[in-house]
Amino acid sequence: MKIWILQEDVNNYEHLTLANGGNEDWIEFGDMFKTRKLEDSWEPLKLKLINHDGKLKRGDMPYLSPGKPVFTKKAIESLRGFLEGNAEVLPIDYELQELFILNIINRIDAIDYEKSEIKYGDEKRIIRVKKYSFVVEKIKNQHIFKILNQLFGTVFVSDEFRNKVIESGLEGFKFVEVWDSEE
Repeated sequence: MKIWILQEDVNNYEHLTLANGGNEDWIEFGDMFKTRKLEDSWEPLKLKLINHDGKLKRGDMPYLSPGKPVFTKKAIESLRGFLEGNAEVLPIDYELQELFILNIINRIDAIDYEKSEIKYGDEKRIIRVKKYSFVVEKIKNQHIFKILNQLFGTVFVSDEFRNKVIESGLEGFKFVEVWDSEE
């Protein structure tokens, strides 16, 4: 069993930004996604494309902000079984295509603290992890999740999630292996 960090392929695929992207807007945006449900109060964010002179391709996971994945409708449909109960799929106001931002609400305490190398900050918040190790029983059947007390909200996915992305031909996804139960 492997666990991967889900990232956007920022070197090859488009980037988005808040249409009204002042510093205070970004702070407010970041504060919204702290494990609470947003569906009932959600108002679609207005986003715009960052112009890179056409050098970047349009994919199924454009970059917006770390730990806050944006998916196309095709990606949502392909991965729906993994997302249900684990992430809120929230619509975005974007002129060029139909996009959704994921609010990952599945936060689990699955770190094997004795085998991991972790730097802590205030209130036992995880600032940085040099080496991940997970408790196998806690990550079984967990296909997309975040870790409790991790400040920056890294999104983790299972092999099954990664394989479905590859099988579905989705573009713009990047996976970084952080743990293998066989090692």
